[in-house]
Amino acid sequence: MMLHHEASVQQAREEEEELDHHGDPMITSPLLRPSTSGSSPENGEENSPVEQVALTVPVSDEPETPVLTFRMWVLGTASCAVLSFLNQFFWYRKEPLTITAISAQIAVVPLGRLMAATLPEHAFFRGRPWEFTLNPGPFNVKEHVLITIFANSGAGTVYAIHVITGVRVFYGKTLSFFISLLVVLTTQYHQMLGFGWAGIFRRYLVEPASMWWPSNLVQVSLFSALHEKEARRKGGLTRNQFFLVAFVCSFAYYIFPGYLFQMLTSLSWICWVFPSSVLAQQLGSGLRGLGVGAIGLDWSSISSYLGSPLASPWFATVNVGVGFFIVMYIITPIAYWFNFYKAQNFPIFSDGLFTSTGQKYNVSSIVDSHFHFDTKAYEKNGPLYLSTSLLVTYGVGFATLAATIIRHSTVYNIKIMRLRTMILVSSEIWLLSKSAFQEKRMDIHTKLMRRYKQVPEWWFICILIANIGTTIFACEYYNEELQLPWWGVLFACSIAFFFTLPIGIIKATTNQTPGLNVITEYIIGYLYPGRPVANMCFKVYGYISMKQALAFLEDFKLGHYMKIPPRTMFMAQVVGTSIAAFVYIGTAWWLMETIPNICNTELLPSDSPWTCPGDHVFYDASVTWGLISPRRIFGDLGTYSALNWFFLCGAIAPLLVWFAHKTFPGQNWILLIKTPVLIGATFQMPPATAVNYTTWILVGFLSGYVVYRYRRDWWERHNYLLSGALDAGLAFMAVLIYLCLGLEDISLNWWGNDLDGCPLASCPTAKGIVVKGCAYHQMLGFGWAGIFRRYLVEPASMWWPSNLVQVSLFSALHEKEARRKGGLTRNQFFLVAFVCSFAYYIFPGYLFQMLTSLSWICWVFPSSVLAQQLGSGLRGLGVGAIGLDWSSISSYLGSPLASPWFATVNVGVGFFIVMYIITPIAYWFNFYKAQNFPIFSDGLFTSTGQKYNVSSIVDSHFHFDTKAYEKNGPLYLSTSLLVTYGVGFATLAATIVHALLFHGSEIWLLSKSAFQEKRMDIHTKLMRRYKQVPEWWFICILIANIGTTIFACEYYNEELQLPWWGVLFACSIAFFFTLPIGIIKATTNQTPGLNVITEYIIGYLYPGRPVANMCFKVYGYISMKQALAFLEDFKLGHYMKIPPRTMFMAQVVGTSIAAFVYIGTAWWLMETIPNICNTELLPSDSPWTCPGDHVFYDASVTWGLISPRRIFGDLGTYSALNWFFLCGAIAPLLVWFAHKTFPGQNWILLIKTPVLIGATFQMPPATAVNYTTWILVGFLSGYVVYRYRRDWWERHNYLLSGALDAGLAFMAVLIYLCLGLEDISLNWWGNDLDGCSNVVFLLKMKSKRLS
Repeated sequence: MMLHHEASVQQAREEEEELDHHGDPMITSPLLRPSTSGSSPENGEENSPVEQVALTVPVSDEPETPVLTFRMWVLGTASCAVLSFLNQFFWYRKEPLTITAISAQIAVVPLGRLMAATLPEHAFFRGRPWEFTLNPGPFNVKEHVLITIFANSGAGTVYAIHVITGVRVFYGKTLSFFISLLVVLTTQYHQMLGFGWAGIFRRYLVEPASMWWPSNLVQVSLFSALHEKEARRKGGLTRNQFFLVAFVCSFAYYIFPGYLFQMLTSLSWICWVFPSSVLAQQLGSGLRGLGVGAIGLDWSSISSYLGSPLASPWFATVNVGVGFFIVMYIITPIAYWFNFYKAQNFPIFSDGLFTSTGQKYNVSSIVDSHFHFDTKAYEKNGPLYLSTSLLVTYGVGFATLAATIIRHSTVYNIKIMRLRTMILVSSEIWLLSKSAFQEKRMDIHTKLMRRYKQVPEWWFICILIANIGTTIFACEYYNEELQLPWWGVLFACSIAFFFTLPIGIIKATTNQTPGLNVITEYIIGYLYPGRPVANMCFKVYGYISMKQALAFLEDFKLGHYMKIPPRTMFMAQVVGTSIAAFVYIGTAWWLMETIPNICNTELLPSDSPWTCPGDHVFYDASVTWGLISPRRIFGDLGTYSALNWFFLCGAIAPLLVWFAHKTFPGQNWILLIKTPVLIGATFQMPPATAVNYTTWILVGFLSGYVVYRYRRDWWERHNYLLSGALDAGLAFMAVLIYLCLGLEDISLNWWGNDLDGCPLASCPTAKGIVVKGCAYHQMLGFGWAGIFRRYLVEPASMWWPSNLVQVSLFSALHEKEARRKGGLTRNQFFLVAFVCSFAYYIFPGYLFQMLTSLSWICWVFPSSVLAQQLGSGLRGLGVGAIGLDWSSISSYLGSPLASPWFATVNVGVGFFIVMYIITPIAYWFNFYKAQNFPIFSDGLFTSTGQKYNVSSIVDSHFHFDTKAYEKNGPLYLSTSLLVTYGVGFATLAATIVHALLFHGSEIWLLSKSAFQEKRMDIHTKLMRRYKQVPEWWFICILIANIGTTIFACEYYNEELQLPWWGVLFACSIAFFFTLPIGIIKATTNQTPGLNVITEYIIGYLYPGRPVANMCFKVYGYISMKQALAFLEDFKLGHYMKIPPRTMFMAQVVGTSIAAFVYIGTAWWLMETIPNICNTELLPSDSPWTCPGDHVFYDASVTWGLISPRRIFGDLGTYSALNWFFLCGAIAPLLVWFAHKTFPGQNWILLIKTPVLIGATFQMPPATAVNYTTWILVGFLSGYVVYRYRRDWWERHNYLLSGALDAGLAFMAVLIYLCLGLEDISLNWWGNDLDGCSNVVFLLKMKSKRLS
């Protein structure tokens, strides 16, 4: 249905004309079918604007077709009863099988046709108002649809059965059949309360064409195939025949995963490769772990929780896939392997409740005789703990709730129809609330449905009031059993009413339903703690009425598509729901009475199918939320209070998408990011497992993207039919297996029925936790530069961005340019900018040093540690901090004006993730006692936050003193330094993988031969005029320097500590990494650091020798870094056409001179400046703090003296940081796969994972303000000016960068010579740098209290 804000038809026409030029992608699909307004249904031209609907749903109707027939009543009630029984029966099983209405939809076809052929056609009570016949003619599609609506009432499970199972089986309490029946009837009719919501929300969720309910298309497609008359194509099959073939194949195949070879449910091959490894099985198990590489060849495994992936729109599948990846492969592993909340004491994936030692929690011991919470017993038993997977499920449940409200009630623009570019959902709701649909806004299906009498709203309201009254009576009269007071019923109803619309919009457009169960549990658990049954009932009344309303609305839409009279639909739903209630409770009671130990996994045989995974989750939730209460688990009295931050995260997420859409309105794919679906992707886990998701996403990709895009004709004819056939075949075989084999308890015991074969996946990994079943140098750079010239200088793609500043400056200083009228020549512009930079730097360099970091938050909150941690640009996270000092901007990352925009974005995103996500989470969750230390520091600390006395752990031979270290205790690092090391590990792995994936073929090509003329750009061709530098020149320098270095280290081994093999090993590392890091430097102007890996390696191989560690880092890292500097100079000479041999001579001579000057200057400063680098003895305003040397020194202690093994290894505190290596290796693979999957999306190639991950490798000594302002200036230059003032950028950008550098450098020297040498300084508040000194002071006070 087409929605309009304005009443003006003329304005609507103008908008339509505009959209005809620009297009308007739907929220449901990137592929649109144009809507032809004004055409009649009969001409066959008008259709739904949703592509999938237009391809599937017929646009014709025959109002005279009989619907309420004898056949319909018999087959409908029988279908409802049979499906209710089967679904309740299979719900208790290990892999719960949901038999959808499609099974009945198929089964009734031959029965209906048989009845049409055999029943008498005699009319009873002919000529009277109640005349009817047993056989009104051929079995028709509308009868068939109505029978399916009946069947839908039994196609699921009654949530109230969870209450009964929980009380009887898990809590072991007595509950009579009469009370159980009353609970089911009130809750089932409380499901009928959903009729009330459904009636109210029909106009919003049924009539609009944009609310297309994807899963209905499976049934519509099947109806069409079963009733249409289609001629068979030559060499092909009719749709009916295709369905029959697929049905038979599905039926025959399910004997394997359903009985003969059950391991097909989850093929977890990693477990087979590593049968004794807990870690490998945690990673690889599809049923008990993360499901890495696991795949299920069982349709019940694929569709049991998320529905059919063939019915899921592709954009919804992507949202679920991204959400699953983030939760399962980022959040959960981080939380588990960093051991948040003692996570390693428990299985990584479990719905169980545990003690702190990993044992099962004895819930019955904390329930008193009145079935209430026993506080003293709980205090005696200790707090309850949850597995990481369950905690994350609750967290994303909180976030999903907030995201759902924000997205659909306030601000999120969605695209509804072709006649409107964007309409706020809230605006749509307001418009539809004012009036019912008018003809001009109807789509073809709504127009056709106007022929029939509608269901009056008072029908729905009567059912609503009656059911609320009955529910209140039941809860009050049987309050001792049900525990829920009358106000709880009303409150539950109000929650259901509030959330039906926003969640209905998501369900109707994505086929995914965010769960409301968590918030209902949370609220009643806070308001009415210690009463588990009240909590379960409140959840049933608050959640299920909304869920059932959506089921009714989905049926309404099916009837809408198939043109079923609304009043007939209403009747079928009411009667079907009533029948289902009695069948559900009867089946559940029979199973609980006849199957010993049903649902009790400890007493059941290991191969028993009666494990009740859904009821386990329900029971655990009742303990968590109802008995113990949220306050003792997630509140101020609990362990997991930090999970409440997920509410804020969920509220922010839709805002970010909304802002992105407003910022980039032309990027229509942004509107397809459905944050409630993405965030809540894993709300079914547990009981759903990883393999349910991995295979679902894979099949969804093949259907929704590959087939839909490349074989549209096949998809249109067969996709939904295939889904129905798979469902039906599986359902029939599952029933047959049970009746023939299950009832006789005939099973096969062999390894193929060991499910995923990962018994160790459920084992905890913490030490001491026992659970049953679980065992437990610079000139060297010339050599590298000479070798890698052909790879990093001659190719045009290796463009070395920073060289363009110098090239631009050379051109400006030497070119002869006529001055433009009213403008400046480039030379004059440089001079003006240089003078301004020179004059301005007197302020941040001397007079007003606070300009280096304007941390305004510290000024507003001068006494708040938290505010200053957030706001300090030099000692904190730098939120809002900005630097008006070019030296602060360019000192670590280079000039932002020389950075390509894509590289700036990579750095910006990496900085944001590290500084504003990882670091705050690690600090405020107090990982590794983080809050004992400053949030941002390069210091070394004791556990109480005091400075570590390094000299006490160094013996007389300058080696590590083990006993002294054990006495002093382990060394601790600040959060920022830990994160720097972690991203350093990840960057290293990402660099190697990135270079191989994206530049491997180029490297191989250039390794085979030198450049040939056909591959030369103009600069390389011009440089061929000059004599090249022979490679043997470089090799001679290389060999000579290696020999000299080995001699120095061996002859002065006592001072330098590094043996000869260490020199050779360092050189090999430098050689190996020069090429991949050079590629990144040459294309992004960013250099991932190699220092961490050199420290790590030598620290492991040669521990306890800090000077050896420093030397190894210098020889392994600096030779590579200097090689890059020489290669950059080669490229500058390449651009400026300098003869290569002349360049070589200049570099050798220049490097030799620089070496003497560097050592002379450093020696002079160390001899003349008292206490240089000693921040404790220097004045507070002294500039001689040596931040880089502090980091170097701390690293030598961490890696060299104490050794990585005692810090990051098996003997250390921070062993989990090694997982960053794996993360870094995976990241480029994801980008590469994304590029291969979407080859037309060229922006994917601009994601440079080594740059993004390693964005903050300079921190510390770099600080937050060095990054925030750098990113801002880079954005203004690389995006704003480059995009909107390209002519100015071309003439002046690089010149401005050079002028700012030069002006600053000259003034800095002048200030030092005139004022610094005389020690003339200004002491006033403007020279208090960022004014956040209280961060350090207050933290010192805190650490003193700790000590």
